[in-house]
Amino acid sequence: MSLTANPRSHVLPSISPFTVRRVNPYPYRRLVSGELGDTRTAIEMLASEARKRQAMKTPILEALRGMVAGETDAVRRRQCLQLSRDIHNDRPLTLRASLPSDISQFDLLVSFAASWVTTSRVTDHLDAIANDTALDEFAVLRSWAQDAVVRQSIALSSPSMITALDRVLAAEKPAGRTTKSLPGLITYFARSTTKVSPFSRHTAVHVDVDGVDAIRGPRAADIHVTRSETTISRLLYRRLFRLLAADATYREHLGWKRSDLIHAPAHGGIKISRRRWLDGAGLLDTFSEDVVTLPDAPMWRLLLGLLPGGSSTSLDSVRRTLAAAVDDPAAAEQLTEKLVGLGVLVPVMPVSEQSDTFSSRWEDLLAALPPSAEALRRLHAETDSTRIQLRTLDGTTRAAMILKLRAAWRAALTTVDDGDAILDDPRAGVANVFLEDSFTDAGPTPVPDRTTWSEDFSALFPLLDATDDQRLIEAAVRSCFLAAYGEDGVCVDLHEFADRLREELPARMTDAVTASPSAELPLLRAAGATLIRRLIAEDEDQVEITVQDLRDLRELAEGAPRMRTASYAVFGQATGETLVLNHVYGGEAKFVGRFLADSDPETIDAARRYARSFHAPSTPALQIRPTLGFNANLAPALLDGDIAIPDEPADGDAAPISSLHLTLTSRGLALIDAQRGNEVDVAYLGFLVPHALPSMELLLASYRSTPHVSWAESTSVLVDGIRRDPRVIVRTPRVVFRSIVLLRRRWALRADQLLSMLDGSAAAFRAVNVWRVEHAIPEMVYVHRLRAPSHDPFSSDRAPKPAFVDFMSRLGVQHLAKRLVDHGDELLLEEFLPEPSSDTHHHATEIYFEVNDIKDQDHR
Repeated sequence: MSLTANPRSHVLPSISPFTVRRVNPYPYRRLVSGELGDTRTAIEMLASEARKRQAMKTPILEALRGMVAGETDAVRRRQCLQLSRDIHNDRPLTLRASLPSDISQFDLLVSFAASWVTTSRVTDHLDAIANDTALDEFAVLRSWAQDAVVRQSIALSSPSMITALDRVLAAEKPAGRTTKSLPGLITYFARSTTKVSPFSRHTAVHVDVDGVDAIRGPRAADIHVTRSETTISRLLYRRLFRLLAADATYREHLGWKRSDLIHAPAHGGIKISRRRWLDGAGLLDTFSEDVVTLPDAPMWRLLLGLLPGGSSTSLDSVRRTLAAAVDDPAAAEQLTEKLVGLGVLVPVMPVSEQSDTFSSRWEDLLAALPPSAEALRRLHAETDSTRIQLRTLDGTTRAAMILKLRAAWRAALTTVDDGDAILDDPRAGVANVFLEDSFTDAGPTPVPDRTTWSEDFSALFPLLDATDDQRLIEAAVRSCFLAAYGEDGVCVDLHEFADRLREELPARMTDAVTASPSAELPLLRAAGATLIRRLIAEDEDQVEITVQDLRDLRELAEGAPRMRTASYAVFGQATGETLVLNHVYGGEAKFVGRFLADSDPETIDAARRYARSFHAPSTPALQIRPTLGFNANLAPALLDGDIAIPDEPADGDAAPISSLHLTLTSRGLALIDAQRGNEVDVAYLGFLVPHALPSMELLLASYRSTPHVSWAESTSVLVDGIRRDPRVIVRTPRVVFRSIVLLRRRWALRADQLLSMLDGSAAAFRAVNVWRVEHAIPEMVYVHRLRAPSHDPFSSDRAPKPAFVDFMSRLGVQHLAKRLVDHGDELLLEEFLPEPSSDTHHHATEIYFEVNDIKDQDHR
């Protein structure tokens, strides 16, 4: 492929031309009783009485201690001691009928006793309605369980749950196996009614593009009118291909080539950067990497020259070539097997995961296999046929067909060696044979006016700059380059540098601030961290960043200037005129491709012009599109062309990595076309974080990338607080700037503080809610696993999804302990904001657009 520029646009807007809205079309519901108001009042009364008794406790105890000290009557002394124990432990008074009237705090003692009378009356009332309110909640769950869209969506993501839905529908009240399934059903209920989720019927995507809607024509009027696009899990086919390549019969019918990961440095022998794919549970292909060094002997170099490079061929053709070279067919057979075992020869999948012809090309491959592969041919045909039918099937039929397919895939992917099926883990993403996206033409009205939001967000650029970890990553990559090649050096072997980078990056990240070429960057980052710590240390519900705060940071930022435009992807939810941020990621159209599967050509072309505008007109802009079986990374090409991913088939022509060199310029590291001598921009547009990619893709995604904003300091305060004293709950306020909410209110605590109250009883519901009111925790929160931030990009494990918790739901509290079993020993509670104001689709709409901090066009 020629590395030439194709400048679709060179005008960079300050705000993206597109707005993506992810809408939950399902009516908002709470899993609570119609008696919610009565229950809320009762809980508030219990909390109020508890506060009153707490205020009375100290003066009463001091008065009783004084009486005990001077009391000579043994009976009276015992009475005072008993009262002291009751008051100290905040429990009903044992001796209400014989309170000592001569105590100096007699009125308070009477009030304490009366408070417990009120508390007992309210407690009895709550316990009396407990069964009825739980049944009311179960009725809400039953109504939800029979909804057609609910059943369609759950059938795709967790088909075995359809049986649980049916049990709920058949029961008047929870019992037996129905009760056991409630934690999972409550999780799905929350997911479908309160938020947007990827690959779900409960999230319909709508894309607005400036100037395109008029071309598109009138929209549908009903938000519930959606279309779905279903794709087959690419991960299943990657694993199927590896099994075919390992089979002595089937491998003869596959294409093979010399690995792209072989490189021969000037000294030290021939090296192979091998990737070993791991068939564990997960959402994408996982791997390990090692480097094998072959002897730097003429025989090996001659041998490698005989093997097919860019295009693939059969193993039989390789044997014949080797046999002609060594004049020994038996030796050629052994040599071929050795080359496969070493990773010198690698199998080539029949088609790119990004290709529109994915299914038909796999059909062609399977058709060429021997008769023994007939079961695989039927499996593929049935999978593709089911995919086409899914959009019109009801949940029950969907579930039955998908469960049948899953069993067939499990059998196909079960290895002979260990007999373990990779689909047995119900949490494994590969359990999803299909993934479904929904789309709608009826975006929520009115269309949001992004002007105010983008202006206010732009004012935050100094803070975003101070908290951008990508500047650390780039400094670490630069430091690694300098150590290897020096200030004026050129890396002509990207494989060698990629291997070195993965090895050294974690350690270099630790010293990345000081390794930055800007002496002012440490000052800027320290000032940003100080500002965040000061804001969240304030004992308020809400704090506001001031213009002066940002002015101070801007002065420091001017001493540590960016050399390129910083583009930010803003994900948030509107509440009135306010935008509550969910995420701030790097922009440059990094994520928009994910949402274009149903878009018309005009919309896709607008996204391409925008993506291209980040690159100088004379500079070729190439895209790296790794998938690793992760369907969310399937997206159309938005730039001039693709970079060929090592040992993966390309979707059309792609530039080889061997054509690129890496050098250091005044603007940072740059890739150079080795033949033409001109600079080439490589951009990674995808959802996988770069450190989840293999070494070469990691290098290309990290050498010069988009911002990675981190609010690590806000989390550090929470972690530090509860680790200093595990008994405390650390609270941080909502942080806002004008129309933007940057951080929601949060509470950090040891998990046992909450879990110790959850014994499944009616008392647990009361205790948890009184505790919640005491600590000013809202009725509805998201519960996250609390993890200490780390600058090591490879250290973070995969956290469980945040759990939506409605503390006013009896069923929710009853089954909360099981829902939090994977959340660890430290929890982070985050307020549910915005809180729904109606049951329409507005209750859960996430808006995504981009805002750009534009630098000089010549220095992008």
